[in-house]
Amino acid sequence: MLKERLVAYQERNNGEYPDHILFYRDGVSESQYGMVTACEIPQIQIATDSMGPSKTNKRCVPKLTFLVVGKRHHSRFYPVTQTTGVPNFSAGTFVTTHVVAPKQFNFYLQSHDSALGTARPAHYVVFKNDSGYAANKLQEVVSPSTYCF
Repeated sequence: MLKERLVAYQERNNGEYPDHILFYRDGVSESQYGMVTACEIPQIQIATDSMGPSKTNKRCVPKLTFLVVGKRHHSRFYPVTQTTGVPNFSAGTFVTTHVVAPKQFNFYLQSHDSALGTARPAHYVVFKNDSGYAANKLQEVVSPSTYCF
């Protein structure tokens, strides 16, 4: 699939490859994190290495940023003061401290409003970050407004 996307990118960009690939992966449980690191990320590298030269004879060596996005967790966040009938944070709430795993690059993002029930934030775990993006830069891709905690 990645080779197909790289060819499509090349066709739309004067025969050149992307400088960066931002890869969001869903449907991975914590018990599968090792498999993602050992199998999927190397397969992405193999796919980029197997591409032919670009129009200007450059190899395909994009910087890779790889995140796993999880929704099946038990973390919920509630505002200290309730402003509406539903006790949820607004879309764009961004949590990077206190409740995140201390030895992983990870964060929570409430990317949507929930009119009914308790909103469930997405948990983002960064496995590879060749581009050196900070957490706030990564969350800007998903949600333009932020409330950082």
